Amino acid sequence: MRFRRHRVRCTPLQKRRSEGRECKAYTSWWPSVVAAGLTALISLVGIAWQLNEQSRQFEKVRLLGGAQNTAQETSHLLSDGYNALVKLSRDSHGKTWEEINSGPWREFMGFHRRWRQQLIAHHFQLVRYFGKDLADELIHVDEIDLDPAAADLGSLDPCSSYGASDSLDIEKLARLAECRLRMAAVTRSANDFAMSKEGMSSFIDNMQAYGDLVREADRLIKEYDKSTVRFLRTMQSRLIQFQGGPYVIVTSS
Repeated sequence: MRFRRHRVRCTPLQKRRSEGRECKAYTSWWPSVVAAGLTALISLVGIAWQLNEQSRQFEKVRLLGGAQNTAQETSHLLSDGYNALVKLSRDSHGKTWEEINSGPWREFMGFHRRWRQQLIAHHFQLVRYFGKDLADELIHVDEIDLDPAAADLGSLDPCSSYGASDSLDIEKLARLAECRLRMAAVTRSANDFAMSKEGMSSFIDNMQAYGDLVREADRLIKEYDKSTVRFLRTMQSRLIQFQGGPYVIVTSS
């Protein structure tokens, strides 16, 4: 780099030291050095900002991809749960406990165990991308160690939900619907016994109880469907806010 020499005004001390030589010998080159240094510093700051911006954009894209995958997978899980409940309701309709125990109910419970484990795993993903409030609408993982009241067959309502009374989530709706269908089948078995042993009065009472349980199960399945729609709408709204644009969550039928 060549530095230009700049003529400067000589001070009295410089004049004495020059001993008659031209004062231009004492010209300064530091302005050029400072200018070059500032240019280099500005360039480094610009490069650092650009790299930081690229890193931030990359992280946003990565998080958005994770949020989209979580949304799609959760949607499929909810659809699978609804279809399994509808199948259980259809296959157990009008049947006794002995008839569904080795068939439709056992099949559903095998599905439910796997499905519930997947819901628990997705709960933590939902917390990361969409917030704990939405994740708790799917399943309350802080209540997984609580025994459901449904285990107490001697209770007034063996299908009572477990956990806090105001913490009804989608997984609990599925359990309650399953329990109503199971108890309906048990009632159907008791009805056959009542018809042969206890007379028409007990038969009519059991038929009424059976009908009430089936209708309650149907109501819970419909509530599951409504809760799923509300859940997906909230998730889609937050996903739009996350990425700043429209995004459609595809649901399976």
